Amino acid sequence: MHKENQQGFTLIEVLVVMAIIAIMATMALPLLIPDVTKDQVSESIAKVERYKPLIQMNHQFRAIALQNPDHGLKEKDLFPPNNEDIEGMPPADKIIGNYISAVVVKNGVITLVFGNKAHKSLQGKKLSLQPSYVAGHYDQDLDWICGYSSIPDGKKAGGENETDIEKKHLPLNCR
Repeated sequence: MHKENQQGFTLIEVLVVMAIIAIMATMALPLLIPDVTKDQVSESIAKVERYKPLIQMNHQFRAIALQNPDHGLKEKDLFPPNNEDIEGMPPADKIIGNYISAVVVKNGVITLVFGNKAHKSLQGKKLSLQPSYVAGHYDQDLDWICGYSSIPDGKKAGGENETDIEKKHLPLNCR
């Protein structure tokens, strides 16, 4: 009698290979989370780009008034105090998106509040976009500082940065 060569895998061998693949996939999943959160943050930042020109315009009107001593404005008054002080800006709780539950403007700073379908590591966290300017030369366009990014030399940032998201969850330009 001669034995035939057995070909293929046994059920046990297939199950062992599948278990190893499942374990490796589970170990790799946490490595993908920062990419997911970065994408969610980037998409949310893009959603508020349209409000920057409104703050810029408001800033320029205030800068003109600042040059007239009769108005009594100080440099701290260069930016609108909140959403309601900006023509064309919706209330904070009405600016929502897939990953943001509100967009609050406070002294010119745009702060995104994460919620809705945002990853759990972003839920309830904030990201601020601060306007920056050259003191005494207010006729220039504003630049925007995202999150923990540093203020360029020779410029000042308006308002307060309320960013509390871990750096690993932010795109490079916000670190």
